[in-house]
Amino acid sequence: MAYTLSKEEKISIIDSHRKNLAYNKYNLEMSKIQEDAKQNPSSTVLGDLNSKIDELSDQLAALDLEAAAVNALTE
Repeated sequence: MAYTLSKEEKISIIDSHRKNLAYNKYNLEMSKIQEDAKQNPSSTVLGDLNSKIDELSDQLAALDLEAAAVNALTE
C-alpha cells in the first residue's frame, strides 16, 4: 500500500527546509559581518559569501513557490 503525504505534511517538510535555509543564510550574513570587521577584508571572501547568500535566496524563493503550489492543491 502506498502512502500519500497530506497537504499539511508536505507544508511541514517545506517549512523545515525553509527554516534550514534561513539559518544557513543568516549564518553567512554573520560571516560577512565578521569579514567586514577585519582590518583588511577580503573582497574575494565577501564576493563568495554574497554569491552563497544570493543562491540561498533563490532556493528560498523556489520553496515559496512550491508551498504556494501545495497550498493550492485540494485533497
